[in-house]
Amino acid sequence: MSSAEAGRPLIAAKEIDRIFNAGVIAEMAIDIKAPPDAVTRFGDNVRSAVRAYFAERARTNWKAIAKQIGDLYRLTDRADRGSETAAARLAGRTGSVDQATRNWLERCARRKLSFPSSDEIMDHRTRKQAIGRLRSILSYGQEQVKGRRRPSGKRSRPSFKPWLRLPHSSRGRPRDLAARELVQHLALAYAEATGRRPPHRVNSRSQGPFFRLVRRCFKEARITAGSVVELINEREIQRKKLERLHHWRSKRYGISKNRF
Repeated sequence: MSSAEAGRPLIAAKEIDRIFNAGVIAEMAIDIKAPPDAVTRFGDNVRSAVRAYFAERARTNWKAIAKQIGDLYRLTDRADRGSETAAARLAGRTGSVDQATRNWLERCARRKLSFPSSDEIMDHRTRKQAIGRLRSILSYGQEQVKGRRRPSGKRSRPSFKPWLRLPHSSRGRPRDLAARELVQHLALAYAEATGRRPPHRVNSRSQGPFFRLVRRCFKEARITAGSVVELINEREIQRKKLERLHHWRSKRYGISKNRF
């Protein structure tokens, strides 16, 4: 994908049918050598895969989720310190928290969450309790941070930093789960249309039909999720993990393996 294409915005979900039209689908079907009677179904599967990408992307937009949690906590802290302006802004924000952010926080808390109402935040009689409840929703608590060392050798008084319920990965950057799921859906569409399994691994030199299908879909939707090669190969890593799990289940419980 060129730098010019990478700078273009992602298509809108409502544009999927127009972008992945019959002509584009026909070109993709010819490239993967799908039989004529499989083209219609193949097109439906590709468009469904792209729609699933948008749904998953909205659910796992980690940067937006982290920003909203951080913004809410800062307003919560300022309101707790007596700022009426912050309390008014917080009251307006709690009712419009994105569903993706709510889902993430509930996943962290492992329970259904009840955000305080705007009335509870604005009412001085219930504000303290409402803010305390909101703090517990947005964070696990607080951690003590050592004070800075002064030139005299003494440290300043320690402070407390909130331990926010933010999404992280093992490398500090959440994976693009939506792009990974898109590759998996396209693998299923490819297998159904051609009767062949997608390759287990690819590289930048051997750009076969499945690689070209994934790359074309990413290009048409203007998805900039990194290396297509890495995403396809990561799918194989996940496949092997699932295969080992199925093998263990079949031995332990007698469940048949579904290889893919």
